[in-house]
Amino acid sequence: GGAREDLRQKASHQRALGQFRDASQTVALVYERFPRSVSAYVARVAAGAIDLEHLSNPTRARKLFEQALREQPRGALDLEARQGLSVALRDLEDRTGEREVLRALIAEHSDSPAARRAQVRLRELASGGAGE
Repeated sequence: GGAREDLRQKASHQRALGQFRDASQTVALVYERFPRSVSAYVARVAAGAIDLEHLSNPTRARKLFEQALREQPRGALDLEARQGLSVALRDLEDRTGEREVLRALIAEHSDSPAARRAQVRLRELASGGAGE
């Protein structure tokens, strides 16, 4: 719909300008107003990425990625959501959760470069190295 598209464009513009807090709030309007839509799923993954990459909020990012994965299992942004969730859990120092998400990512996306990176990270976790 038009309203959703307007909000997406606005958020995209805010991100381009480096207004990440504003972009996060704009994206949140999409999943609050249209909670069961595909747009909401996309918005949650986008908001999670903003929280993680620009707003240093891994707790909220984790919640958003988990909601997206619950709402649309194997959705179009499954890989992005799983990668984001693994990074959020790493930032939160939840090693057990991070391992589970990495294993699921490898199972679902075995032939992706992300799966190869996940394998490397699992080896780091197994050897006790926290890594960065």
